[in-house]
Amino acid sequence: MDMLPVPERPEDEQFRVHSRMEIIGLLRELIARHTLVTLYFGGSAQFVLTTILAVNPDSEEIILDTSSKPEDTAALMRSDEIAAVSLLDEVKIQFRAGRAERCAFEDGEAIRIRLPESMLRLQRRNFYRIETPVVRPLELVLPAGDGRAKPVALRVVDLSCGGVGVAYGPPMELELGTVIPKCRLDLPDVGTVTASLEVRFLMHTSGPGGAQRTRCGLQFLDLPAASTALLQRYINKLERERRSTT
Repeated sequence: MDMLPVPERPEDEQFRVHSRMEIIGLLRELIARHTLVTLYFGGSAQFVLTTILAVNPDSEEIILDTSSKPEDTAALMRSDEIAAVSLLDEVKIQFRAGRAERCAFEDGEAIRIRLPESMLRLQRRNFYRIETPVVRPLELVLPAGDGRAKPVALRVVDLSCGGVGVAYGPPMELELGTVIPKCRLDLPDVGTVTASLEVRFLMHTSGPGGAQRTRCGLQFLDLPAASTALLQRYINKLERERRSTT
């Protein structure tokens, strides 16, 4: 399942939990299972992996562990908005919070955020994300324009009906929030999907020899039902092929 925070849209209201008792119950279930929670910030460009240590309804707060990297915790403290994402029984739990604060917890340092008034519980099939084949790699073709003199093919590393993950190196650059129209995705033995995509996630890493690599998550925008059906057919095909080899 895609662990990136999803844009919160009016049509997702059916998946939103408003019950205070249920929200507290879900958070305490995350504590009981020692489930990892990803805190996205900086427009989802940065994230911290953590766990919930306590939920204090009387003071309207959630206490979380600090990052193993002090610089990541410091960056989190500077953010005005945080998106928290986790999984419970393959159901995606997501809620938003404002600025985080440092606090003391059991003789140690922790992070405090406000208890949310609502959260999303997403269990729709179209958020299931699958890794794409290495032997027969999938490519996302971006059209010329926006600094590209000609179409550029990027290697697809994972795919869902909600979006696509790609990896690339210099000189290719993309920016958060950029909308790229008329992108082409050729699905072997299934068909071709042409769609607009928005850059929702960027993570920069260094490979062997210090080579810069970027992992980018893009979200489909206004995808027609026929294109969604093609994506689901291709995902099902990959699942069947993987089951047959295990």
